[in-house]
Amino acid sequence: MDSLDVYLRDIRHCCLKLSRQEIHELGVRWRDHNDQQAREQLVLCVLPWAVKIAMRYKGRGVDQMDLVSLANEGLMLALGNFDPDKGSLTTHVACLNAKSIPEGSWLDMGAY
Repeated sequence: MDSLDVYLRDIRHCCLKLSRQEIHELGVRWRDHNDQQAREQLVLCVLPWAVKIAMRYKGRGVDQMDLVSLANEGLMLALGNFDPDKGSLTTHVACLNAKSIPEGSWLDMGAY
């Protein structure tokens, strides 16, 4: 089992299943109080989903670890801009990843 397989297994096991209301409450705590525990819980909730979106692009000449890195980066960007009163974190992550991955964000990483 390589490091990518271990990582993918680990994020599946540590992910949190949160309701929309719980995500909203954590988002408010993160936004209004810079609550790092709330941020960590949001990451654990959404990370497997962000990676799943990125992995839809495997087989297109980009290393899978680079796709996972883009998913992680997209999640951090989405979380930094997330306003729980204006929408869903998962939608925000999906939009960022869906825009950045097919547009070739990996070009800067030397994949091509």
